[in-house]
Amino acid sequence: DDAKPRHLGGSLPVPNVQDLAARRDELTLTPTLLDRVPTPLPAKEQEQIPVVDLGRLLDLAGGREEEAARLRWACENWGFFQVVNHGTPEETVEEMKRNVMGFFALPLAEKAALAQEPGEIEGYGQAFVVSEEQTLDWADMFFLLTQPPSYRATSASGRPTLPRPRIAWRTTLRRCKGWQASCCEPWRRTWARGTTRT
Repeated sequence: DDAKPRHLGGSLPVPNVQDLAARRDELTLTPTLLDRVPTPLPAKEQEQIPVVDLGRLLDLAGGREEEAARLRWACENWGFFQVVNHGTPEETVEEMKRNVMGFFALPLAEKAALAQEPGEIEGYGQAFVVSEEQTLDWADMFFLLTQPPSYRATSASGRPTLPRPRIAWRTTLRRCKGWQASCCEPWRRTWARGTTRT
């Protein structure tokens, strides 16, 4: 079913970090909302980010169970991991990096045109701000659902949902879709057989 999932998250509206930094002398916000005191990382956090080899997870000849255990451990202990051997062409990865860097280099007004809608996570802003008392991250983000295309934000008002140059984003997303089809199909077949448990 390609119906867009609901309740992916949202965020209370918060000031834009780029704008706050430009007006730091004028700020009237409670300092504790913006100040982060550096705290030493616990020893566990100083370990390397877990790495999961996607190719080994798909390998029927061997190594799959060990890699599945590594994936399970990363999910249970870290909540995220780095994926290697994923089959995404380096050119596509670099193209997406250029698109993202180009977006964040745009003037604030252009980024604001893609701001998150109330109660939505997609768009430009911050994520997971649930309280006016919580300490804010000194970072803005651009959240974009890419696959399947039916999940992507649409705008009844005609407001753009992709940054400019839109053609570059669309081209990269099409390449990602092509990669997704070739990469994910083996996963679907494997899971359909019930041979991978993670």
